[in-house]
Amino acid sequence: MKYKRDYSVLQGYVASLFTVYFCMLGYIWWQRKNKPARQVLGESSVAVWRRTWQCRWRRWLGYEWQWMNTTMSLGRIICVCVLVGLNTAQLLRARRIADDNNENENDDVALALGQVQRDIYQQEMANRTGQLALVNFAVAVALSARYSILLRPFGVDKTRIWHMWFARVGSCCTLFHACYQFVRNYARQEHDLWLTLTSNTRYFTGFCMMAATVVLFAGAHPLVRMLSYRLFRYLHITAFGVMVLVSFLHHWTFALFYVAVVGVWFVDQLQQYGVGTRQARLVAMEVLSGKVLKLQVQPSYSHKNTLTPGQFVFLSLKSSRLSSWLHAHPFSVARLDACTDIKTAEDNETDQVNPFATANRSYSPYLEADSRQAVLTFYIKSIGKHTTAWHKLAQTADVSTDIPIVISKPLGRPLLDAAGRGYGDFEQVVLVAEGIGITPWISVLQYMEQQQYHVRTKELVLIWSIRDTEMLHAFADELSRLTKSIHLQYQIDIYLTRLSGIEEGHPSIRHSHIQCGRPDYASLLEDVRSRCSQIDVALGMCAHEETIRTCGNIARSAKYSHGYSQWVIHNEQFQI
Repeated sequence: MKYKRDYSVLQGYVASLFTVYFCMLGYIWWQRKNKPARQVLGESSVAVWRRTWQCRWRRWLGYEWQWMNTTMSLGRIICVCVLVGLNTAQLLRARRIADDNNENENDDVALALGQVQRDIYQQEMANRTGQLALVNFAVAVALSARYSILLRPFGVDKTRIWHMWFARVGSCCTLFHACYQFVRNYARQEHDLWLTLTSNTRYFTGFCMMAATVVLFAGAHPLVRMLSYRLFRYLHITAFGVMVLVSFLHHWTFALFYVAVVGVWFVDQLQQYGVGTRQARLVAMEVLSGKVLKLQVQPSYSHKNTLTPGQFVFLSLKSSRLSSWLHAHPFSVARLDACTDIKTAEDNETDQVNPFATANRSYSPYLEADSRQAVLTFYIKSIGKHTTAWHKLAQTADVSTDIPIVISKPLGRPLLDAAGRGYGDFEQVVLVAEGIGITPWISVLQYMEQQQYHVRTKELVLIWSIRDTEMLHAFADELSRLTKSIHLQYQIDIYLTRLSGIEEGHPSIRHSHIQCGRPDYASLLEDVRSRCSQIDVALGMCAHEETIRTCGNIARSAKYSHGYSQWVIHNEQFQI
């Protein structure tokens, strides 16, 4: 009896993942081909029935709840179970052990053969989990890409989630494989731990990759990312580098891993930091109230047809390529202005009409500026060590000094559904923000300002929760300028969650209502629903998970989403 090496698990799992991938591409293509047209009254009963069942499925599968500090839904659980099921099916497929035992052997021989067969079975399971771990980590590496054309239809927000789940499943498979090999070699080396881990190249490289997996798993915890984004990047880059350096010495099948690394990840990094990233010129750097930094930079690349509202870029105040790669941080683009059109607060009072907000200009899905080189505006909240250092630099440095800034090309696909609809495709738009989360919605407001004669949007509601008026002072000029030039019907509800009374002299914004306390999202969204019960509504959220979960469940309920009206949900979260 002997064990025959085979790689059918690796081949079968790769084939099944490619099948799922092409099915998802086909679904997205079909959705965009049948993109919903403008809804009209008197739709056929078949269309209403179909939309009703779509809303029911979304309500059942998309209802979210919190479990062990993680937001879960039935739909996500089913998808994760499918992923685990694919791994389990490959693990438990038909055994490939050559059984040479003779039925006429005596009991002692049969017992010995049974032990050998059990050992071979365990070895087969360990090798299969090793192959599954290899494929899962290769897919996780591929899903970490941001510019890859293979992942562009899905968007960064979706690929990031599945990057984490493939890595988690791969970690579990790695643990099983490593435990079996450790126990097996531990007995051979007479229970010497050091010899067990370093007896040959395969065991030593396996130990290094297992240690790297532990670092990746621990470093990906949300607490690490929240406390220090820089530490999160350092741990990921270091552990990933260890796996790249030693994996090929472990086994030749890691060539598949290198295909994902070189063919997808390395090309993506080259596009992002080699070709896509450029030096930028610092135009303005101003410290606002509420520990908010207003940063305006002029990138060296052309902005034409590159920036859509809601996108973000990676910024770094480092001069070298390597330092900018290590210390890059994602920030939402708040505005796009012409290089010679940077306005002060006094200019905003007189300039109330955007030159793009005319019916003579053609429709464009991008933010525009009448200049070959445009200026990007960012609002950065001082939270961690990284952003606090920027604030201190802004307080002491002179704008005229040569401060190195490296900026990537815009990232993200802020589309609301698989059909490729944006905020301008909906007659009613509701935006929910908390704190600095208003930043991506400023770009949406600017887009509505520029394209107000071309978009379908007729009414816009902004619900903004902040602790006190300091944050309001920081964004008052920006919101005032936008609201003066937007001729759509709009409403801004501002909530001060840490104050019992509104202080005198607070900034005034047109059509805004400032209140103290926390917002009652149920009543606020009900007020919107009562005015648009027969049209589709776009709901965008950039807030804490609890708020996103609450508003999302309300929008999915039968009262809001049904055959005649559907609330399409999109949220912005930086967990990259």
